[in-house]
Amino acid sequence: MRHVTLGALIAIVALLAMPLAGRAEDDALLKQYTAVGAARARAELALQRARTLVDENRSGWAGGWQLAELARGKTYRVLETAIAREESRDENVRRTTFLDSLHDRLNSLHDETDAFAAKRRIELDNTYRMAGETIEKCSRVMEALTAMETQWKESGMDLATLQAAYESLAKRAGEAGENAQGAITALKERQTNLDADLEAAKRFVAEQK
Repeated sequence: MRHVTLGALIAIVALLAMPLAGRAEDDALLKQYTAVGAARARAELALQRARTLVDENRSGWAGGWQLAELARGKTYRVLETAIAREESRDENVRRTTFLDSLHDRLNSLHDETDAFAAKRRIELDNTYRMAGETIEKCSRVMEALTAMETQWKESGMDLATLQAAYESLAKRAGEAGENAQGAITALKERQTNLDADLEAAKRFVAEQK
């Protein structure tokens, strides 16, 4: 019987292990490719949602503020008309308390409108505008990443870095979409509040007739 030397035995084991090692490397690479693909898909979805949100509300943004201002203008007219009508009455029948209340309401509305326009309106406009600009920048980054992905893989560069870039992009696009949605929600709340102010003014005047 021929004896197998230790060196030969080690060589045989190494030869048998080579296919296993190759399969392990292939499996690891496949997992990396899958992770990159999943990260890319999440980035595309986040970007698509954010872009759709901004695009669908782009024209409605300016129009929404016009509707809000229209409601506020109607409230002014309701109160101003009531003030003019009351002041036109003879002094002996003029309702001073009612007139004072009308002036108080009108002055409060003017103060609130001026304060909102000076700060909150500017903040919301800036938030919505910056969200749109961020989404456009993210779109350009997405185009660059997808264009270089094949070369990135073929060059043997670290796929975890590419995956992280897609994940970062998805996060930033999601944040921009959330900011845009927050501004849109605030605009709708403003419209609701101004509509409520108008109805309250109408009721107040009607109750005094």
